[in-house]
Amino acid sequence: MGMVVERGWSQITFTSLQQVLDFSDKSNRQLQQDKLDEQVSTRDQDLLKSTLSPKVNFYSTADYYPIIPSQVIPDIFNGGNGEKFRKVQFGLPINFTTGVELTMPIINFEKWETLKKAALQTEGVKWKTETDKERLHNQLTDLYYKILVAKEFLQLNKENERVTTELLQLMELRMKEGTVNPSDYNRAKNLSLDIQTASIEYEKAYNSYLNAFKSFLFLPADDDVQISDSLTLSMNVPQTVSVEQRPALKQAAVMVRMAEQSIREAQKASLPKLYLNSRYYYQFGIKPGAHSQTVQFDASTIGLRLDFPLFQGGYYRTSQQKAKLQLQSAKLNEEGVKENLSKEQRDWWIALTAAQKKASILQQKVHVTADNLRIAQLSMKEGVMEYDEFSNIFMEDIKARIDRVQNLGDATIYQLLLTQNK
Repeated sequence: MGMVVERGWSQITFTSLQQVLDFSDKSNRQLQQDKLDEQVSTRDQDLLKSTLSPKVNFYSTADYYPIIPSQVIPDIFNGGNGEKFRKVQFGLPINFTTGVELTMPIINFEKWETLKKAALQTEGVKWKTETDKERLHNQLTDLYYKILVAKEFLQLNKENERVTTELLQLMELRMKEGTVNPSDYNRAKNLSLDIQTASIEYEKAYNSYLNAFKSFLFLPADDDVQISDSLTLSMNVPQTVSVEQRPALKQAAVMVRMAEQSIREAQKASLPKLYLNSRYYYQFGIKPGAHSQTVQFDASTIGLRLDFPLFQGGYYRTSQQKAKLQLQSAKLNEEGVKENLSKEQRDWWIALTAAQKKASILQQKVHVTADNLRIAQLSMKEGVMEYDEFSNIFMEDIKARIDRVQNLGDATIYQLLLTQNK
């Protein structure tokens, strides 16, 4: 069956937990933001890749030299006296240059390691999305079955109201006949009021859970949300998801790998970097005035550039020390996450095991108390049972049925928490 959405009446009906989880994956804003973060991280990785690609730049300059660069050289270079010197000026006062420049990294160990770290960062962001999704699913699972339990309590209380209505009718008849103690009549009336109060409390709990449920799904508060599901559970022992498969631990493991990669990046930051440089340019020079002159020519260069850092105030050593500290922190975080997840799953197992053991016992209690209530109702009608005895049997029946429903809800929640991420 599919999810029923009737927007004309602002009504949404869910028929299963899986529909709720699928709906939340599309509507939850936190998950939508996580998806955007994944795309941003992927773009960051692409930007880093582009830094290792060749770059071609077009450039153009215009320069004016108020004082033209000059140099003193021996006059013999111009065929003159070797003991004399001549001032020689270079270029013309106004120069225009335009050209194309190519730069391509050949060896850059640091950038290569940075690119690997960026890939790990993208992987980590994806696992963060999965971690947030798992947390959301767990919260929705808990709310979903609390809503079903609250609905079941409301239905049970309707049965209780029917019993107290019949009891009051019987007590009123006996009051008219003068065969009942007035205090017993008042106690019966007070019991009926307690049952009505319980309905209000159950409805309050139901609406409170439903309000939180809408908030997680980012549904408007005035939308009418219905869950047409019921409490059912197979008491088989579940095959649970191992801690190593939980996304939070995988995210922590990626953080450790990123810290290790940061160390390699810092170690290679001080290694030489080799670039290919090539340039073609056209230059036009002019000397304005009565005896104006112009000179124009083109030229090109191609070569290699080697950068070999020698000293930067301890920058590289400090970077390596920082990366090692970050690795220690990431490993401690991974151990903490693993321990927390293991404890969480042990707690779920303990709760599920207890619920499974109690299931048959509570079912037997429901049968016994229901039979006792049937006998007590007949005895009250025949006038062979006192009110106190009937009230005790009635309260035992109420407690047995509530305990059974609550245990069924708890067992369902814990079983799903242990298995739904498989």
